[in-house]
Amino acid sequence: MRGADPRIRQRRSVSGGSHRLNDFIEIDSAPGHSPGHVFFKLESKGQRAAFIGDVWHHLLQVYYPDWNFPKNSDAAQARVSRRKVLDYCASSGALVMPGHVGAPFAGRIEKTAAGYRPDFDPAAVR
Repeated sequence: MRGADPRIRQRRSVSGGSHRLNDFIEIDSAPGHSPGHVFFKLESKGQRAAFIGDVWHHLLQVYYPDWNFPKNSDAAQARVSRRKVLDYCASSGALVMPGHVGAPFAGRIEKTAAGYRPDFDPAAVR
C-alpha cells in the first residue's frame, strides 16, 4: 500500500482486529454497519467504557441482536459485531455509549439466560 495516505493505512490495520492507542484507549473492529466500522474501549482507574458508534440503533437490538438496521452494509457481519460488542460490554461491566440512544445516553449491558438486557437507568451510569 505504498504511497497511500497514512490514515488509510492505519484504518486498514484496525479493521481486521484491535489496536491499542495508549494505556487507556483501544480501537476494536466492529464491521457490518459500514466497512471498517470500529468501537472504542476505554479503561482508567479500573473503570471501563465503550463508545460503540453504529453497532446498534435502538435498545431493542440489545434484546434482539439479530435485528438489523436497514442501512447496514453487511447484515450478517453486523449481527456478529453486535454480539461481539454486547459480550464485551456484559463481561467487562463497561459503561456503553451508543451513538443512537436517547437519554440517559449511556448504560450497562447484562447477560441473561435469554440473551442480553440493557440497564440505561441514570443510576446505573455511576
